Amino acid sequence: MLLCWKKKKEKQKPVIKEQHDFANNYRLFKYIGMIQDGSLFSRIRVFLATFLLFYAWFHHLIPLVNSTEEYSFDELMDLIHLEMVYFLWCIVWPSYIIRAPLFTSLASKIQNGLYTYSDPLTLEEKTILSTANDAVVRMTKISVYVYVCGGIGIFLKGVNKERMRKLQLPNIGWFPFAINSLSRYAIGCLCQAIMGINAISIAIGTFMSFAIFLIHYEAQFKLLRTHLKRSFPKNVPLRIAQTNKYKEVSLRRLKDCYLHHLAILGFHQEIMKYYGILLLVFRVAIVMWMCTLAYVTVMVDVNAHNLLKMLSFASTELLYVFLFSFRGQDVTDWNYQWREELYSIQWWEQPKEVKTNIGIMVLGTTQPLLLYGVWKIALYSHEKLSDIGNESFSFFNMLRAIN
Repeated sequence: MLLCWKKKKEKQKPVIKEQHDFANNYRLFKYIGMIQDGSLFSRIRVFLATFLLFYAWFHHLIPLVNSTEEYSFDELMDLIHLEMVYFLWCIVWPSYIIRAPLFTSLASKIQNGLYTYSDPLTLEEKTILSTANDAVVRMTKISVYVYVCGGIGIFLKGVNKERMRKLQLPNIGWFPFAINSLSRYAIGCLCQAIMGINAISIAIGTFMSFAIFLIHYEAQFKLLRTHLKRSFPKNVPLRIAQTNKYKEVSLRRLKDCYLHHLAILGFHQEIMKYYGILLLVFRVAIVMWMCTLAYVTVMVDVNAHNLLKMLSFASTELLYVFLFSFRGQDVTDWNYQWREELYSIQWWEQPKEVKTNIGIMVLGTTQPLLLYGVWKIALYSHEKLSDIGNESFSFFNMLRAIN
């Protein structure tokens, strides 16, 4: 039993790899349409993804505008949920197309490394990067399975014998032809399935790429702190610390840490440029959706089944809010940890030039990094979930006042 436990513990150790061998999921993101390398396949994929996404929004919007009286409250809530989701992606997807070179730049930096130190990496430093790579591989597999199974489940939820007898599609939508035969019903189901797969693939690409970049982002901060510890060991005798050779080595390693920190800040700015519109629009959409659910629950007589269904919708949306909010708090914490690491250096043992450079680096960490901060006028630079709750409560009161 002890041997089995040891073997299991050994298996959990990350496989040490060089950065150029790290998983970048280039092919997967190319299939989704987030990478445009100028090839014929990528151009066709981007065109199809854009067409299917906007047609799906139009497909679900027409029944919502023209024939709401034909559907039950339960069906209308499903339709409104689908419409809001497609509307969100219709706003975000064009920014992905415009900023596709930025996505390629972020992926290449992970593959090539943000910065190359003048000293070779130690085993501990390589382990930090390899652990992040292993986490990316595991997260990629889990994400694909979860989103694919979730998409199939949502589609099959609307497929039952009663609806099939009436030739009703799994989801409410409009087609330029009437669904009055089995062949047209099959075509309609196929079209809705393709639109759903397209939307799910975009969702997979968005949240998986966001998680990948944040995992490697955290690893870079850990690498930076580890390299700083190695560069300035504690309890160095004063006579050694004041020698010219020690001063040269310390300044060179300090310069490496300084340039690496600048590269991390640049990586952060690129993440904000690429995902900025998504973070802003998604926050607004989530607040409106949560308050709409609360408004309907309070103002309309809802049975237990529909209430449970709306709560499941709300839980799904809240999952994304937790993802962005917690990672936003992590980004700020990593910056504070780097600042504390700089303060932990024994300054009194260092030469004057080294002290001056360390002081400059400490000043460069005074302003915290924020995941939200797309436009200051929108005030989306929150670090706590309570801010989202305050927004939701204010918006809910506004809805009640309008009523």
